[in-house]
Amino acid sequence: MSRILCIWKKELVSYFTSATGYAFLFLFLLLTSFLFFVLPSVDLKSGFRGNFFLQGEATLTDYFATFPVALGLFVPILCIRLWPEEYKTGTVEVLMTLPVRASDVVIGKFLAMVTIVATALGLSLVVPWTVGWVAVDGLDSGPIIGGYVGALLLGGAYCAVAMFATAFTKEQVTGLLVALVICFFLTFAGTAAVDLVTPDWLSERLKFIGFSVRFSSIEKGVLDFRDLFFFLSFTAMFAFLNVSVLEYRRLK
Repeated sequence: MSRILCIWKKELVSYFTSATGYAFLFLFLLLTSFLFFVLPSVDLKSGFRGNFFLQGEATLTDYFATFPVALGLFVPILCIRLWPEEYKTGTVEVLMTLPVRASDVVIGKFLAMVTIVATALGLSLVVPWTVGWVAVDGLDSGPIIGGYVGALLLGGAYCAVAMFATAFTKEQVTGLLVALVICFFLTFAGTAAVDLVTPDWLSERLKFIGFSVRFSSIEKGVLDFRDLFFFLSFTAMFAFLNVSVLEYRRLK
């Protein structure tokens, strides 16, 4: 456990002694706030709904709907330096010769990324507070708690996917592009817009793995065990694959 904590602390220090961690926090908050307060909302069933100020109701549904897009975009950027930088500097080879397991390295780095994501989500609480302050009847705490629980699980799954995608290459740009493609596929798979151009048999399968579809039920305050298990098992699977990549490099 101490080895994991050391790696976790090392990664956090490296991110917050540079601009990377602060840039992630700023860009995440900026994009989600812009999409919610400024950009008009469009629903395929009800059509154009306008932005938050034009809708005439205090609800956070559209705000939580921005999380899959924002996390799917910025988490790969956050994770871009995790493995490629270690490969280029040769520190991963040194690390693998120490009495530390590959799983310790992966878990330590993963927890550091999740900590940064959790920090961003914590800072974003200013939006529900603001909306609740201006709302006449206040806000129901159930969807807010569900939305943030789901967002943390969602962010963890994106971190695991992005770490795995960048573990194959020394080139940060290549790793970033692969991670973005995978994360964006998982973000939009099974959504209403994608359903319009996919056959029914494929749509149902895409809904099963679609992050936005899974997250949409949690954000409403319905903590379905199947959705929670999906995100946890998805995260564990990609973390295991990441460990396997490191073990393979160690054997080489």
